[in-house]
Amino acid sequence: MLYSKVNGQKWKQTVLRKLISYLEKCPVLLSMETGTKNNEDGVYIIHKGSNAKYFFTFDPSIEEKAFIHQIKKFLVEKHYPRLIEPITESRNLSPEDIAKQIEQGVEPSQVKKVELKEIGYRQYRIDKSIVWKSIFILELEDVVHHDGRCITIVPTTLRYKLNTSATVFLKKYRSGGFASIEEASKYFFDNAIIIDELNSAD
Repeated sequence: MLYSKVNGQKWKQTVLRKLISYLEKCPVLLSMETGTKNNEDGVYIIHKGSNAKYFFTFDPSIEEKAFIHQIKKFLVEKHYPRLIEPITESRNLSPEDIAKQIEQGVEPSQVKKVELKEIGYRQYRIDKSIVWKSIFILELEDVVHHDGRCITIVPTTLRYKLNTSATVFLKKYRSGGFASIEEASKYFFDNAIIIDELNSAD
């Protein structure tokens, strides 16, 4: 007795529709085309920066959402941009530290009474970008402390609004226009404001 029947054509149409929707929000510049490889139908994903071409075989036995997820998981590791946010702590400077600044010629009105010290960093992945709104969704991937402390990562998703062109920022990032991840990150966090933290349902 036949329990169920998979409509391969409908599955393919749904997958391609969902894949296009995913690629439109993806922070990586990609294109797609259907084709065959080793006599199997599937879809090619082409990374515009490197022209790398990846083939994913259509498999109607897999739920459509799961098929898209496996493509995203692959691309996340290969090509998704990362940002680094410094973690700092402040300490009040001692009278001796303040006196030393004055001795070095710092005007009394310009003397620093608090010192910020970088103690580590948070690494984020740009998970989505809605370029026409300059909205970015960042996923926390790692927290590193310079003293070697082991940090438990709490899954965190943040929504940011970039106050400059998202298209220009991503294009510069993808083309190597920033000298380093640190430079790209400084530009982003200097020009973005956090909107809110999203929960898993968002």
